Amino acid sequence: YQTSINAFLNWCVRTDRLASNRLDKVDRVDIRGKSVRPTRAFTPQELIRLFSISAHVLFYQTLLYTGQRRTEVASLVWSDLQQLAGDFPAALFRDGTMKDKEKRAVPLHRDLAVALNVACPPGARTNDLIFPTAPSYEVLRGDLERASVDHKDSLGRVVHFQAFRKTFQTMGVRAGINQRSAQALLGHSDPALTANVYTDVASLELHSEVAKLPWLTKEHAQLRTQNVCVVVRKRKIGEIVEELINAAKSFASPRNTIDFPRVEWLPDMDSNHD
Repeated sequence: YQTSINAFLNWCVRTDRLASNRLDKVDRVDIRGKSVRPTRAFTPQELIRLFSISAHVLFYQTLLYTGQRRTEVASLVWSDLQQLAGDFPAALFRDGTMKDKEKRAVPLHRDLAVALNVACPPGARTNDLIFPTAPSYEVLRGDLERASVDHKDSLGRVVHFQAFRKTFQTMGVRAGINQRSAQALLGHSDPALTANVYTDVASLELHSEVAKLPWLTKEHAQLRTQNVCVVVRKRKIGEIVEELINAAKSFASPRNTIDFPRVEWLPDMDSNHD
């Protein structure tokens, strides 16, 4: 509102309708981080249900795994996709389609690149939109209702297209994506000087960071992993001590090694489990 009224008053001054803008000395209101409608991130279970019922699953997955805005994803054309079948697939978001007017190359999750490659229709032209029928907000609301995803929770937080960006960041934190990489991928300018000036963004391994995100599909009821998945269960302290003692004995011999299976948290588990 302050920006709009200042623009109007400045126009009045330029057109000699007013002698001066009496608000030009008022400090600007800082609205950074102050969302009018607080949003929340989707849970993995909600996303799986949404992907299971929606005809726009690939559009939603592209929102989720690139962290970009609805209008930016909806503006993608086939020539914006690079090396879909290569080792470093990426999507080039052109400056004319971006909110900050700066072009950005976003590494693509390998599974997303495969899905986009499969979805490319025969004879598609380079300037054809990838999503010619990108879902509107009303379509998303209908999909959320059919997927039994509450639009607003008990704290008044809502889910809409912006929630996919918040989910990208939330999943990234859980998956171990470093904060500076997430900031570069989302196109944020804060935190200011130290992160922006003294961090070499070009040298960050952004592809490996994006690859850390778990791939959610409608066919799976839990997060996929190519490694052994061990369900963490509560154990007695005696069992843990016994395992540690056995491990110490094994390491005492230089010829013995222990291969510990990689532990993956299931979607319904948190860090408070023993």
